[in-house]
Amino acid sequence: MKRQLFFLLLAAIINWPAFCRDFSEKEITVRATDGVAMGATLTLPDNEPKAAVILATGSGIQNRDEEIFGKKPFRTISEFLSANGYAVLRMDDRGFSNPDDAKNATLQSDVDDIIAGIQVLDSILPEVPKGIIGHSSGGTCAVRIGARNSGIRFIITLAGPAWSGDSVSMSQNRALAVSMTGRWEGENLQRQILSVAKSDTPDMTARIIITMALNDALGEMSKQSKAQEQIQQQVSAILSPWFRSMLRYDPADDIKALKIPCLALNGSKDIQVLPQNLITMKELNPDIDTQILENHNHLFQQCTTGMPQEYATLPGDVSDATLQTILQWLERTIR
Repeated sequence: MKRQLFFLLLAAIINWPAFCRDFSEKEITVRATDGVAMGATLTLPDNEPKAAVILATGSGIQNRDEEIFGKKPFRTISEFLSANGYAVLRMDDRGFSNPDDAKNATLQSDVDDIIAGIQVLDSILPEVPKGIIGHSSGGTCAVRIGARNSGIRFIITLAGPAWSGDSVSMSQNRALAVSMTGRWEGENLQRQILSVAKSDTPDMTARIIITMALNDALGEMSKQSKAQEQIQQQVSAILSPWFRSMLRYDPADDIKALKIPCLALNGSKDIQVLPQNLITMKELNPDIDTQILENHNHLFQQCTTGMPQEYATLPGDVSDATLQTILQWLERTIR
């Protein structure tokens, strides 16, 4: 009997978080205006929510947890905020369940999908104030929606760009190259490629121009079949509707137009969206609350180098400092 009690007690200790959860989860479906269905999870506090938040993922097709390298930052944020009184909706990206759904995806379709999620939240929690927390390009979606008076009361950007898409891409590649090798010799080539991709040059013509530029850069190596395969994959990614729309978008006017409370966070060691990004954000709109989190990377983990290679090796999904900064701002802002 004592042995059975011991194992029952041990099981209770191991599963202690399950007994302490003061929120519930609800599986729902968000349907976009074009009919694409996206799976989602709504976490709800036990009491009336102080506010409802929708999470917007960064670039690429990701699941609702924004899972990368085994990390699940959006799940961590959702459960933390719901345990502190906020409803949180997190969605799979279009294309996660069916890749064909994302073939023609653009930055605008990302925005439309988040708006569809907001409408679902409105139907479930009509009287609760709504806001968006967007990571990286998801922060771009938050800014675009918030600037257009879409019923949103607040936004939070996590490394949300304040620069045009081509500028972000240039700064990211430069920072990565310098961090790895101490120099970047590919700037002229990068500018040439991005200029073509950003333009209105038809896809077929653009593909020829960019392929030729990459072949010239690789020289004899470009004649290898494996190299050509990689070049064509790279060109397809560069000329995807989403990437071309991202390169063309400059968030400056939308940032200036924001009239709702906004918190903009960046990690001091972010190499993908540089921390100087926040200087531009504040210059464009002095009413935005900006904050640098020291020794944090693009995923808002405590880090050493900020390099993407480090992401998987670091403990945790999102730092406690990030979670507490978000919560404290929400508590001050939501009345």
